[in-house]
Amino acid sequence: MSPTPVSSRQPEPSPALAQSSLRSEQQSDNSTSSEQLLRASARLDRLDSDRFTLTERTYTHQYAALYFTRLNRLRPRVQAAANRRWASLSKPPPFVRILGLVPGVVSCVIGTIYVDMPLKPNVLELVTRKDSLVSDKDKVLLEDESGRIILTGDLVQRANLMTGVIAAFLGSENDSGEFQVADICYADFSPQAPLPHLSASNSNTHGPWIALLSGLEIGSTDSFDIRYMMLVDYLTGESGSEEDMQTAQGICRVVLCGDTLAKMKPMHDARNPKITGSTSTNTGGIGGQAIAFDGSAVDAADALLLSLAASMPVDVVPGPSDPTTAFLPQQPIHSSIFQRACRVSSLSMLTNPTTFAVEDTSFVVDSGQPLEDMHRMTSSARGIDLASHVLKWGHLAPTAPDTIWCHPFQMDDPLVLDTRPHVFVVGNQPRFDTRLVHMPRSGTGHASNGRDDPMDGEQENAKEDTETTRVILVPRFAETGVLVLVNTATLECKTVEFGCAV
Repeated sequence: MSPTPVSSRQPEPSPALAQSSLRSEQQSDNSTSSEQLLRASARLDRLDSDRFTLTERTYTHQYAALYFTRLNRLRPRVQAAANRRWASLSKPPPFVRILGLVPGVVSCVIGTIYVDMPLKPNVLELVTRKDSLVSDKDKVLLEDESGRIILTGDLVQRANLMTGVIAAFLGSENDSGEFQVADICYADFSPQAPLPHLSASNSNTHGPWIALLSGLEIGSTDSFDIRYMMLVDYLTGESGSEEDMQTAQGICRVVLCGDTLAKMKPMHDARNPKITGSTSTNTGGIGGQAIAFDGSAVDAADALLLSLAASMPVDVVPGPSDPTTAFLPQQPIHSSIFQRACRVSSLSMLTNPTTFAVEDTSFVVDSGQPLEDMHRMTSSARGIDLASHVLKWGHLAPTAPDTIWCHPFQMDDPLVLDTRPHVFVVGNQPRFDTRLVHMPRSGTGHASNGRDDPMDGEQENAKEDTETTRVILVPRFAETGVLVLVNTATLECKTVEFGCAV
């Protein structure tokens, strides 16, 4: 683990955030000012998000146990789906282990997909390499407790398979000792709860809305950026048109989906104990010397969070540049980082990923690391298409721990997705995108398969035998100035853009 940063705090955050902080400090005693918005309220349920909280941090275990745990967790769900999918065959195929395959005999095998990629670098290079690892020499294998076998066939090439995905394959072993795939089936899900009905007093325009932000990257530049002041004023209802004020009234919660802070860099002369205004403490860094960091970005973020939390509930999900653990699931940012904002009860520090429900509309939120890693592993699906595949694979980060850091769980895999959420949010993306995805409901006999991509569309009324999820890619605010709003009752999604940086 990297050394704990020593904050060298500057006396003043940016002017915009300082003004917002002054307003929030006047309200932070939970008193209600006469000018404060009469904001929509919504019931919150954290669901089973505690499963992402690490109760013990042991890093001496091998990762093989995690793969077998994932396989054992998903195998019953995959087999149940496969039994229904292939029940119409004249002779239902037997389920066998890989070493039990008989050449020429049609069988079904369930296992963990592994994509052998010659371009995959060693672990030291993998940390910094961001380009695609796909090549014509890639091979797709299936692994279970007994062994491995190469998967072949046109369907394998079209199915966009990913390392770590658990699936059932129908086919037979050929003369070359490879498994010729005829069909693919993925896991069943627990039934998705129906969306709450839209009441007459709760129209599309007036909420309740959830505000989604990511990639604020406060501290990434020293220049003044008016967009942050405009953002705070818009969310708190202190600026904008009458329509903007009505929209702000309907916003019941703000969720920051990672990278609230820019990656902290040591000060230029951080190893010089005579730096003016710095706080140097021995962090056990390289050579036992102190490492000092410029704390003005933390102060600015603290002021922004305080401004927002004084007006509405705020959830902070960490991202790769935030000061917390790098392994998935990332643990909440410690309350000592944002010392003033964390005194307000409406501010919550969450894990990455996290789950919650607002008025019975369920959310799954992550900060984008799994999707970024999956982009390197395929060339056949990008962006919203690739993110939607999570809803049929049943795992939030299938490539962990192969190419993305993950805690070496032994008894369970908390990243397994048991139920499809109503809203799936992926933060820190280069641009905004969204889609309503309709997937076959579990138990209907239409199990997710390798040839059928998730059904998409903006139909208001999906078929009765489908489950609907709004997939949202939230762009980095520092680069785009885009705020995303999603309606918890209708799943309507819209954006608000805040000009250009000054």
